[in-house]
Amino acid sequence: MSVENLVTNILLILNNDMKNLRFRAAYVLGIYDIRKRYRKSSLGPGWITFGLIIQILIMSIVFAKLFDTNIKIYIPYIAIGLIYWNLFVSFVNDAIECFSANSNLIKQMPLNLIFYIVRIFFRNIFIFLHNIIVLPLILYLTVGFDNLNLFVFLIGNLIFFAFLFIVSIPISILGARFKDIGPIINSCLQILFYITPIMWSVNNSIKSDSILSYLIKYNPISCLFNIVRSPIYGNSIPLFEYLYIFIFIIFGILLTYILLKKYSRRIPFWV
Repeated sequence: MSVENLVTNILLILNNDMKNLRFRAAYVLGIYDIRKRYRKSSLGPGWITFGLIIQILIMSIVFAKLFDTNIKIYIPYIAIGLIYWNLFVSFVNDAIECFSANSNLIKQMPLNLIFYIVRIFFRNIFIFLHNIIVLPLILYLTVGFDNLNLFVFLIGNLIFFAFLFIVSIPISILGARFKDIGPIINSCLQILFYITPIMWSVNNSIKSDSILSYLIKYNPISCLFNIVRSPIYGNSIPLFEYLYIFIFIIFGILLTYILLKKYSRRIPFWV
């Protein structure tokens, strides 16, 4: 019997302490997803980490030369950009297929739909933890830890995860209702990649009144990356960016509440 079937039977039989059981089941299924994806792989998610290290090194050498930047400063900059961008893209793509991929469970049990979002949350956090372990080594070999504000960095990560979790719920509902929403969102992600400081940094060459400057300033993803990146270099984070992200999170919570209240009963028929 597969892990997924086992958890399904447990949820069907047991009714006591269901809230904790669901959380545990989401955790188990998250691990099951990782094992299933890398079942015949000797390194498992380590291949993603290994590929990420090669990508960081090559892109750092190339773009540091193109941008005429000190490579020791640029390596941790692009490392953070790629690690968190991969997390962001993976989470969004999983959210698009979240309800459709769990159609059997949704049709069999009246579980809260947030359960399936928690499942993909655990799945992506596991991979993220594999990737983030390269960051301390990169910092040790480049800029060091002298300017690192660990507390602000951890707070930034919590905000980043909360933003992803909230945003993924409307995306999951749209993905269940409209089967062709995936290519549209992926096209938007490609555009977002180029207008977000992931591989390049904001400098004085960008005019403050230019369109690009406004795109960067009012791009919530740009604010998210700055919140997790600035503490590495000991830079202060404008209060505006925190407030801007919190506004998006609150709006996302309200939108999630409205969509779930209106469409949660229809989702089993959509998938």
